[in-house]
Amino acid sequence: MSIGNEWLIFEEDHLPLRDELIESVSTIIQFSLPQDYVECVKYYHGGQPKNGSLSIDVDGSSWGIGFGELLTLDPLESCTNVISSLSKLRKIHGISKNYLPIAIGAGGDYLCLDYSDSITNPTVVFWFHELEGEDAIFPVADTFTQVLDMLKPYDE
Repeated sequence: MSIGNEWLIFEEDHLPLRDELIESVSTIIQFSLPQDYVECVKYYHGGQPKNGSLSIDVDGSSWGIGFGELLTLDPLESCTNVISSLSKLRKIHGISKNYLPIAIGAGGDYLCLDYSDSITNPTVVFWFHELEGEDAIFPVADTFTQVLDMLKPYDE
């Protein structure tokens, strides 16, 4: 996998996630995490890609969205983590059990892994906080690596 992006990490004592933690969280949340995502989140959790802008197609129009912060898998490290975000999206917003939030944007929108069609090869979708149900879900890419490859500078 090519991460192909410089990442901004804001913690001075930032350490990679331990493999045991990643495996434990995967078991707790009951999702099989794709390897490309695991390789990225292991080192860049809590960070933001320097080139963090991407565009998605919504009914023939191009929407510019930000990647935002890559949620950590460590529930003790930050309140902005996969487990708390998953709980919030399910309990407060009623998001389907097929979606796993992996990044949060400044406006409260999320990039999520979508396990609707495959429990081993999820696609990536954008969850827009101002809409409800399936109307809030927009396809982004077939893989996490494809999302990273779509990233461009914010000023483009």
